[in-house]
Amino acid sequence: MKTLRCPQYRGQLLANMADHRTYIRRGSTYFLHLQSTLCRLAAKAFLLTFTHHLHLPVSPTEGPKVVEARRRCFLQEQLGLDEEDMQIMLYLSRLITQRYLQSANGSCSAAVPSFSFNYITSVLYKI
Repeated sequence: MKTLRCPQYRGQLLANMADHRTYIRRGSTYFLHLQSTLCRLAAKAFLLTFTHHLHLPVSPTEGPKVVEARRRCFLQEQLGLDEEDMQIMLYLSRLITQRYLQSANGSCSAAVPSFSFNYITSVLYKI
């Protein structure tokens, strides 16, 4: 058995995936809840990735620090993310960018998916 050990997650972006206060009793309902949460996460990641003024200077006088400050401001004020959630969103944005650039270069057929979800149903027996 393998165990993942990592620091405690303190953000809000993924917190409602395993929130016991949702009182979801059925597996199909939880599946829909999880799918909805992941769709919202993907939508935010795509918005961040393809909003060009967050990644490129608006004027020739702007440096990388100004662009980074604009990106952080967008993540904090528009998407309402804290520091840990920003790291998740930036990582997902980099994955989308990497995948988009691979398909643009024509190397998509040989590329292994960089991020995917596989839904496998399972039965839970309670005693």
